[in-house]
Amino acid sequence: MKRRLVVSVLLAVMLAVGLGGVALAASQTWDLDSDLVMYKETHGETGTVDIAKGATTRWTAENAAQCDVPFPADTWTGTLKCGAINNNKQFTVSVGKWDGTTFTGYGTSATYIFDTITKSYSVAVLAFTVPIGDWLAIEVASVGNLTITLQTDGTCDVISPGADPGYPIPELPTIVLLTTGLVAVAAYFGFKRYRKAYARA
Repeated sequence: MKRRLVVSVLLAVMLAVGLGGVALAASQTWDLDSDLVMYKETHGETGTVDIAKGATTRWTAENAAQCDVPFPADTWTGTLKCGAINNNKQFTVSVGKWDGTTFTGYGTSATYIFDTITKSYSVAVLAFTVPIGDWLAIEVASVGNLTITLQTDGTCDVISPGADPGYPIPELPTIVLLTTGLVAVAAYFGFKRYRKAYARA
């Protein structure tokens, strides 16, 4: 009786923890800070980032992927804020991964002009996977005739699509752990019934 109670409590805890961790895929907003890190939560970003004419600046996610994280083909969006309006301030945004040495992009936006202080953008991105130990990353290129000074005050960001699996840890491993636990509990009760039936034979 006590053993069955213990197992029942264990099952209830596993269900609570497991179901609490299982979430539907959802977009995430990454704030671009002056330290060139993408943060999932606003933490008082300040400062500026200069991108010279013809240059590219990269931001990487605050955490490396904890396992292979697959992203389906979809559209990423975001906003960049500059210091002053000028039609010669133009940029593109690329989305991809960083392995510590090389950036690999899977989609680059059209060219956008800073005809307003705050400019929204979108990037059509191919399906790609961020391998364990690599980082989700974006690159912003200054393709106009002037240096772009981005105001990294919490306004600059990139937003993943609704099919984001939950970088840096997708939800699937949680489901696998939950399923494994349920199978183990079911096997325990099955074995217990088998022992009782065998004892009566």
